[in-house]
Amino acid sequence: MIRSLEELAMAAWPALETVESDGWVLRFSEGYTRRANSVLPLQSGVRDLASKIAEAESLYEVHGLVTMFKMTSESAPEGLEAALADRDYEAKSGASIQIAQLAQATGCAVEIRASWDASQDWRDAFHGMGDIAPERRVVHDRILSRISSPVAYASVDHDGRIVGCALGVLQGGWLGVFDVIVDEGVRRQGYGERLMRGLMAWGCGRGAENAYLQVMIENAAARALYDKLEFREAYQYGYRVRRVGEARRGSEKEASGGYGFSYQATRNGDVLIQREGRTVTHLRHGAARDFLAEVDGAAEGDAQETMARYTGNYRRGNERLAARHPRNRKTGDT
Repeated sequence: MIRSLEELAMAAWPALETVESDGWVLRFSEGYTRRANSVLPLQSGVRDLASKIAEAESLYEVHGLVTMFKMTSESAPEGLEAALADRDYEAKSGASIQIAQLAQATGCAVEIRASWDASQDWRDAFHGMGDIAPERRVVHDRILSRISSPVAYASVDHDGRIVGCALGVLQGGWLGVFDVIVDEGVRRQGYGERLMRGLMAWGCGRGAENAYLQVMIENAAARALYDKLEFREAYQYGYRVRRVGEARRGSEKEASGGYGFSYQATRNGDVLIQREGRTVTHLRHGAARDFLAEVDGAAEGDAQETMARYTGNYRRGNERLAARHPRNRKTGDT
C-alpha cells in the first residue's frame, strides 16, 4: 500500500520537473514544499547506491536545492537510510499518511470550483491565510495548474469571506486531499469539519471509495479532526536532509550574516525573520514550514539570500524591485 499511495500522491501533486533514475524519482519545484523537491526512492534499481546518491546530490545542486530524500519503511534499496546517515544526512520529521473509507460520507454545504479557471478566489484566499510569499504563490499556482485529474477547490465562507480551503484530487477510486487550511480567526468553530465533509461527499458522489491525506505529526488539532472523520494512519514518512554548512539546532534557531538577517522558529511553528534586530516578516503555517525546509542545513550565504527573498529585500541585481516592496517603502512612497 505504501508504494501505491506514494505514487498516487506524486501524481496528484505534480512537480515542475521530474527525473526518473534507476527506480528513484527526483522532483524539483523551486523549493515549494518538501515533497515536490525531494527524492522518492521507490525501487532498488541495479546501479551502485553511492553513485546514485552522488548523482542526486549533483542534480539538486544544479537546481539550487538542498538534497533530501522522502523516506518510508519501504524506501529502496535496503541500506539506504544507513548510507544517507553515513553521508551526514540529518533525519527530519515528515507526516502521517491517513486513509478513510467514503461509503458513509455525508455532505455539508461547501462551495466547489471544479476547474483551474474558476479557482482564482480560492487561490487568493489560500495564499492569504497561509501567508505565502508572492514569488512562492507563483510556484504553487504552477503546480496546481499541472494537475491532470479531476479537481475540487472546496471552500467555506463566513460573513461573505472565504475562511477555509481544501483541494480534492479524484484518482480512480481514491480522493486525495491537499492544502487544507482554516483562517486563524475562526478555528475550532466547525469550519474544518464542514469543509472536509463537503469535500469527502464530493469525492464519494464521483465514484471515490477511499480518501487519503497527509497531516503533520505534531498537528494535534488536525489529527483530532481526522480521527473524528474516521481516518486512520496507513504509515508515516520522514526526510533525510543533506547538511550543507554548519547545522542549526534547537527550538529557536538563528542565522545571521552579511545582510544582517536572523530568524527564530517559535514553539507554535511560526517563524520570525529579523533584520538588524527588528522583526520584518512573520511566517505562519505552510510558509513557515517551507522556509525552514529551505534554510535547514543551508550555507550561511544561501540562508541570507533566502531571508532576503522572503522579506522582499532582494539581492543580486534586484534592488529596484526590493525598493518597491511595501516593507521597504518610505513614508509618502506610492
